[in-house]
Amino acid sequence: MANWRYHMVVTDAGKSGALGFMAGIGASGGFNAPLSADGSAPATHWGQSIQLTESQRAAIDAATAGETLPAGLSWWRDDAARLVSQQLFRDSNFPGTGATVGQPWTYGNCLGDVGVQAVV
Repeated sequence: MANWRYHMVVTDAGKSGALGFMAGIGASGGFNAPLSADGSAPATHWGQSIQLTESQRAAIDAATAGETLPAGLSWWRDDAARLVSQQLFRDSNFPGTGATVGQPWTYGNCLGDVGVQAVV
């Protein structure tokens, strides 16, 4: 059962390491959303929103604390039990996040933190 929703953004250079890390904790997902500062190609970052279990959350927290999280990978966590319209921020490894715990927060807010948008 998925307990947590993660919004994740990784740099283009860090995508391969992030995919390997996610596969290693048993999480599917491919960072398939191309992102860039102005929304035009080429992509400089890749994003995904994914639901994870408690054990996967613990693995991400341990990698973050131990500084073994792949380079260029940023994450924001909220409670997956809520509807998308009710997502409330819980935690992040992004140092410049504009979120505070308990405030509504979405994938779009995360992209704003990093300064990127979807490539169209």
